[in-house]
This record gives sequence, structure tokens and C-alpha cells, in this order.
Amino acid sequence: MKNEITYIFSSDEIQQKIRKSTNYLEWNDILKVREHPDMFQLYISRNKAILLPNSYFNSKADKEKFKQLIYKNVSKEKVKFL
Repeated sequence: MKNEITYIFSSDEIQQKIRKSTNYLEWNDILKVREHPDMFQLYISRNKAILLPNSYFNSKADKEKFKQLIYKNVSKEKVKFL
């Protein structure tokens, strides 16, 4: 049985909710961000990343807001968008 993972991104933190558990990440925990045609990858270690498929976003506007949040909170050297 797969557990659904919910992410909440704010300018203060990233929340990851799995069942009744909530994990909190700070933006400085993000090592690098990569955009691919079908998803975003937010690396929190060398071999571990948060994978966000494009279907995570309700609209192109939501996707653009997310990218602006990344630009605001992650140093540009760590970010590579298409």
C-alpha cells in the first residue's frame, strides 16, 4: 500500500506530510533544484530528492509561483530551470 505524500511550500519552510507524520525542511536544506520537462527535483542529499511531477501543480500559474518561491529561497547557483 502506497502512502500519499503531501508537500506544503511556504517562504519559511517545506512541510512533508506522510500519514500522521509531518517533517519540516528549511530552504537551506535544499542542495540543488533541477527542472525537467515532466518534473522538478529538489535534492536534500546527494542521493535523495523530492520529486514533484508537473501534475502536482493545478495550473501554469501555480508552477510559476513555485519557481518564484524557489528563486526567492534557494541561491541561484543551486537552481537550474529549463
